[in-house]
Amino acid sequence: MGELKQVLFASANKYAILENDLLKYQSKYLLTSLALLTVVSSNTQAVEFEAGEWETEVRIEFNGAIFPVPFFTEKCLSPEDPIPNTTANNSNCNISDVKDSDNKLDWTLHCDDEKGTLHGVGGITFENEGFTGVMEMEIRDDEGELENKHRYHMSGVRRGPCKE
Repeated sequence: MGELKQVLFASANKYAILENDLLKYQSKYLLTSLALLTVVSSNTQAVEFEAGEWETEVRIEFNGAIFPVPFFTEKCLSPEDPIPNTTANNSNCNISDVKDSDNKLDWTLHCDDEKGTLHGVGGITFENEGFTGVMEMEIRDDEGELENKHRYHMSGVRRGPCKE
């Protein structure tokens, strides 16, 4: 029984350290990561889904652990603008390589600023009035050195017609 307590304590301690690392990461990179989600794409194709107000839940995976607190966004998705979590224009970011087929949508994201670059490859699959997907991200400093890799796990649900 004592060995089990040690294993549980070590696991809890490792989780606390990881959670602390995630909080540091969150404060340092979340604004940058959210910036990537503020890009509007105008060159997308029509993927099959029902346009409307969509709520997206995003969970960040960092070093193999999923950050315990998700963040949520809402956006009116349309055939002209089907990529979730894009709430405003960001001149430092570009979405490219947009591909769709039936209910699947894939894209590449690249952001540049004086602090470095952010590159991501994402994709979602629409099913009924929901979607799931993943976006793989790399953050590099201004010298091109890899600082961080993380993954966004996205799930969305259509809430109704667009609010506007």
